[in-house]
Amino acid sequence: MSTLRFSIRQFTRPRVAAAALALGLGVPVASVFVNPPKSHAFTLIEQPVFLDPIDLAVGEVARVRLTNLFGSDTIHAVIQIRNAEDSSVLSTLDQYVPPGQGIVQDLPFNALLPAIQRGHAGLIAVATLSSPSAATPSDVASQVAFSAQTVQWGDGRVLAVLSDRHIAPAITGR
Repeated sequence: MSTLRFSIRQFTRPRVAAAALALGLGVPVASVFVNPPKSHAFTLIEQPVFLDPIDLAVGEVARVRLTNLFGSDTIHAVIQIRNAEDSSVLSTLDQYVPPGQGIVQDLPFNALLPAIQRGHAGLIAVATLSSPSAATPSDVASQVAFSAQTVQWGDGRVLAVLSDRHIAPAITGR
């Protein structure tokens, strides 16, 4: 017949092992909650580029062109035509532009009525550019052709071309 022997060592060994296992797993898991790992999130950097004001008269169309000359990257471009007096947005075009491709936005003077009651309007074209690559915002802005034209409504004759562009400080995040 076997005798039942009770030993304090036999009773505490499983508990010590369980406590050591819980402590061994619990400390690393708890440290993640106390001090989470640093993330390296992507921050979108946008580069606003604007042209000199366009003077648009009755019977004319403001035509804004943007062409992506930036290597092999598709860029995101938002073109806004704004009122030069109060900077209100009159027209917006939001598109992704593949390399070597372009976009055109037309705004006829008639579309400004009845908001503009005078015979002419001052407009400013603004393009906000961003690229998914690691290129700097000024690189993206320098590799994009951006211009505006004043075109006669009926025959499409070009009356003026504006290509002097100005690069504003970059906008980070969104």
